[in-house]
Amino acid sequence: MIGRNINVPPASATDHNDSDSDGKHPFMFEMVGNFDKGHDKLEGKQLATAVEITRYFYQKGASIKFHREMADKSCPGTGVDKTWFVNLVKNVPVTPPPPFYDCVIDGATKATFSARNVDEIAAKVKDLLLKKPNKIELTKRT
Repeated sequence: MIGRNINVPPASATDHNDSDSDGKHPFMFEMVGNFDKGHDKLEGKQLATAVEITRYFYQKGASIKFHREMADKSCPGTGVDKTWFVNLVKNVPVTPPPPFYDCVIDGATKATFSARNVDEIAAKVKDLLLKKPNKIELTKRT
C-alpha cells in the first residue's frame, strides 16, 4: 500500500478524522482528476476501482460520505452525483434518464418533455396534433 497507514486516522477533513483512541476512524482515498462539471469524467478503470474500494468498506458496515460533505470543497467533483455513485457501490442498476425533446409547432416552441420511446412521444404531442398544425418539429437534446 502506498500512502498513509490504514490503521492511522486520516488527515483530510478537519473535525471528521476521528482521532480518538477507539481504533475506529474513516477510510479516505484520493482520486486524481478534476471531476467538476465540464472537466474530467469519472469513468472506466478509475471509476471501477473507486466503486470496488468503496464497496469493500460499505459491505463491512461503513457509510459513504463525499469530502464535500465535510469540507468546503467540491470533492470528488460536481460532475459526480452521489446517488449515482452510491447506487453503483450497492450494485443497483443505474438507468440513465430519458432524453429531452423540444417540440416546435408552426415555428414556436410549445413544449419540452422527456420520453423513452416513440409511443411516449406520441402521447406527449397528441393534444397538440388535435389543433392540426402545419408543421411539427421534434428535436432531441444532446
